[in-house]
Amino acid sequence: MRFKERPPEKSEHLAPPISEEPPLQSQKPIFNFRYLVKKKCLCKCNPEQRIALHNKLDTLSKITWAQIEVTGRRQNGAEYIDQLNARLPKQAPEGARAMVFRFHGVRMVGYRDGREYYLVQIDTKLNSYKH
Repeated sequence: MRFKERPPEKSEHLAPPISEEPPLQSQKPIFNFRYLVKKKCLCKCNPEQRIALHNKLDTLSKITWAQIEVTGRRQNGAEYIDQLNARLPKQAPEGARAMVFRFHGVRMVGYRDGREYYLVQIDTKLNSYKH
């Protein structure tokens, strides 16, 4: 004996269907400090640089990855660095490239994994890669 499938009932108590996530490029970044190196962390920043980092993260978190990728590196865009003086953490996905954002004469070095940007170094001495 087979039962007929009934269409879902409409009710204010039923949750709406779960929609698929939009493409990664149309999503806004999430910033993660989990792998920040202690020798190149926030403690190396002066008060103005800390404020500038906060402002940069605030600005970047309001735009999409697609907008970041087409914006110049000196505004809100990023640049990819292949010749980093240190390695990315072992948790970085295979093939991950160092991605650098600039702010207040400082470089924020990390990598992107999906929607998340993992901050690895705050380069106040500008010696993480060859300029």
